[in-house]
Amino acid sequence: FWNNYIYGDTDELFLPVQNFSGETNIILSFDVAYAQYNGTSDDKLSVMTSTNCGATWTSVYSKQGAVLTTAPSNSTSTFLPNATQWRRDTVYLNALANQTFVLVKFSAIAGYGNNLYLDHVNLGKPGTTGTTTSVSEINRNTISCQLFPNPSSNITALSVHLSQNESIEITILNSIGQLVYSSKNNSLFVGSNTIHINTEAWAAGVYVVNVSSSKAIVNTKLIIEK
Repeated sequence: FWNNYIYGDTDELFLPVQNFSGETNIILSFDVAYAQYNGTSDDKLSVMTSTNCGATWTSVYSKQGAVLTTAPSNSTSTFLPNATQWRRDTVYLNALANQTFVLVKFSAIAGYGNNLYLDHVNLGKPGTTGTTTSVSEINRNTISCQLFPNPSSNITALSVHLSQNESIEITILNSIGQLVYSSKNNSLFVGSNTIHINTEAWAAGVYVVNVSSSKAIVNTKLIIEK
């Protein structure tokens, strides 16, 4: 937020797709640290969930301005939290019980304030000692991807960047969770690789593209326009 001059600008952080089939008690917990620029800056952090591939989202957590803050206002320098300036927040997600395709995202909405930090994000069910099951960490240096053009109408190019030679799997789901594309055992090389996907017969809408290797998984949104 410190260097973002666009009021209302939003950045989003997506967790990997989750399958809560058979689960009835689901918890999201995370550590947050935030300082306002002054007493009126109102940066915002929201957590949203979706069960239809991102076509619609439900807000399950929202804190803004003074309610979000964990440290005194700081208008002279970028906020860097010390060990005492963190707070653990917990969100109960029982409404997602037995859902087989769940997306969770953090949305940071700029209010031209100071910086915000997230750490120790855990999503799962309570264990016997009251802890949560941690989501596997995504190594962003191992795999990243982009789609172009996006929105698309007939052909889209999936650019996959790897830090080492990898065999990857690509799956694409529509807004109700149906599999519309699957490609396994794609042997790619270190650096940028391009895969062309024919979307001409697909209906207009929002699709979720999942790219996974043995070490990481990333997902991104594809929009089809007709």
